[in-house]
Amino acid sequence: MRKKDFSTLGRKLLDRLHGYHVKGALILAEPTGPILRGIAFDGSSHSKTSFYMHVFFQPLCVPAEHIHFTFGFRITDTAGMDGWESARPNLLADISKSLSKQALPFLQKVVTLDGAAETLDAMRSNNTQVKEASAFCRILTGDTAMALKQLEKITGFNREIEWQDQQASRIEWMIQMLRADPEAAKHQLLTWQTETASTLGVTR
Repeated sequence: MRKKDFSTLGRKLLDRLHGYHVKGALILAEPTGPILRGIAFDGSSHSKTSFYMHVFFQPLCVPAEHIHFTFGFRITDTAGMDGWESARPNLLADISKSLSKQALPFLQKVVTLDGAAETLDAMRSNNTQVKEASAFCRILTGDTAMALKQLEKITGFNREIEWQDQQASRIEWMIQMLRADPEAAKHQLLTWQTETASTLGVTR
């Protein structure tokens, strides 16, 4: 399926989703606020009529050039299958049922920075992106002591890989700011939040 097909499908689902809008292959919660939340359609490389759906959130205070699904999961049907077929009978009704049971409750948990941090912590992941995002959210909520502890424990970077080197440098800088001036650290995150929203085109 193509992006315009996903847009059409997304608009049909809006009748069942209040407080969302369609942006290409995305259904995004509004207003965006500090946390980007939504549902994404993703085509299959094996079939032109098959697709997947992801529910995700992304704290905008973490610099990013692309929307990613690191903080989320694939939406399954009632049989537990994560692949969807465009010609499936009762497609809209089946998707709506899965969104109501899986996506919407998940997205409701991460409306706030506190909720996002708690959800990230509950993942119990060794992923450095998960740990960084949780700490950054806590800085913005004012829990700078906990955030500093979290950031100081993040290790395992391969500095020869560009994105990991950038992340490590960003975390080191944030640690220095938290120790010297927590308000400056918060201001920096708010600046990144505005810049990331603009870069991703989600300033609505």
